[in-house]
Amino acid sequence: MAPQKKKPAAGSQDPKPKDRCFWTPDDKTALIDFIKANKARAGDDMNFNKTFWNEAAMHLARSTSQGAVKTGEACLSK
Repeated sequence: MAPQKKKPAAGSQDPKPKDRCFWTPDDKTALIDFIKANKARAGDDMNFNKTFWNEAAMHLARSTSQGAVKTGEACLSK
C-alpha cells in the first residue's frame, strides 16, 4: 500500500513559489564584464569560489531592473 500524502490543515496556505531571476541582456553583459575584470581570481583551473559569485551578485544588485535579486548561486548557474 502506497503512503498517502497529508492534506494541508484547513485554512493553511501553500507556500509562495520562489521569485525567479530574470536576466536582461544588460544583466548578462554586466556579469560577463565582472567576470572578465576579475578573471585572475579564477586561478589556473578557471574555477571561481563561492565568495566570487556572491560578490558578482552584489555587483549585479545595483543594476537589476526585473525579477528577483540575483544570488551567487544564480550567477554561478548562469
